[in-house]
Amino acid sequence: MGITINPDERNFVKIGAILGIIGTLLYIFASAIHGNPPIEEAETLLPFLADSTLWREVHLANIAAIFLWLASFIILTSLLSNKIAIIWSKVANSFMIMTCGVFALYFHIHSFALPLLATKWVSADEETYGSIVIETNATLTMLGTTAFISQAMLGLSIILYGIVLLFVPVLKRWLAYLGIIAGLGWLIGAIIIDFSIIVRFTVLAWIWVFLVCTLLLLNMRSTIH
Repeated sequence: MGITINPDERNFVKIGAILGIIGTLLYIFASAIHGNPPIEEAETLLPFLADSTLWREVHLANIAAIFLWLASFIILTSLLSNKIAIIWSKVANSFMIMTCGVFALYFHIHSFALPLLATKWVSADEETYGSIVIETNATLTMLGTTAFISQAMLGLSIILYGIVLLFVPVLKRWLAYLGIIAGLGWLIGAIIIDFSIIVRFTVLAWIWVFLVCTLLLLNMRSTIH
């Protein structure tokens, strides 16, 4: 990333890029398995969760994917030499750390609280059924209040990393603009509460991270004499 490349730094670039690629593939895999579950109402969600076998693992995989992104970004930006890029990377990394905290909390509640309620629902009698439904709807309401915050923060994080790339000459400038566009669309989708927009620009962000990391790996290979 606009880097003074010596053998030790080349190894760190490889590690950072590989972590970014693994995180992206894990994010895609987890999202594909997750699909579009009926999370609007407790009455439809609880039976779905009772029959689900990978709900917890999928959400934990989502958390792992975002933390892999964080590790990748921190490693790669630590090798920057351009002073303006370094300043922007500090802002981006700080914001991404906060984003990961919110994102992890959101998906952790998904992965543990909701399956626990579904387990209670399976064995519930008439007296406790209503309270479990109420508790589940309350949990869904709480998740709804944090869902779009976490998505907005991820979008803004991608924008910041796209800005960093504007000052990284080793990569093509269009990659910076692609990242900014992906993050901006993601952010707008979260602000207007439209998951269809979020999904489209999340996919674009996946492509962007994968491209950046792949091109960095190829660039490292081209510097080996």
